[in-house]
Amino acid sequence: MPLTWDVSKIKDQSTVCFDGNFIISPITKALIFMTESIGVPVITEENQYDFFLRCRVQERINGAAIPESDPLKLGNKSIGLGDVRNHIGLRTNARRLSGKGFREEIMNSITMEALRDQQTEVTLLCSESKMLAETPVVP
Repeated sequence: MPLTWDVSKIKDQSTVCFDGNFIISPITKALIFMTESIGVPVITEENQYDFFLRCRVQERINGAAIPESDPLKLGNKSIGLGDVRNHIGLRTNARRLSGKGFREEIMNSITMEALRDQQTEVTLLCSESKMLAETPVVP
């Protein structure tokens, strides 16, 4: 199912969510996609701090979410609490995860990443061992 979004309930939506050419802002776009990955489909006054915390956790794993607008700077910027507050009213059709569900998903993600790292290291060690075993000993 495609991710759909609604910014009509955001205060000053025309300036917060869009540039002068009605192109969605990088911050708004990052927050829209973040709703799916953190399992919070709506930003409200009541959940803004939880939303922000989940964003920070997600960014610790995957890196900062907002593309740098300055072409001379590399990398991305992190979502700030002010960005979240400015987007109170954002709604998407993202799935909803409880706090426990979010923590389990994060732990699974970290575990899978660690297993991939472990497999890579084992593969490298096996390759080294094989190369050493095949290297003739010169007296």
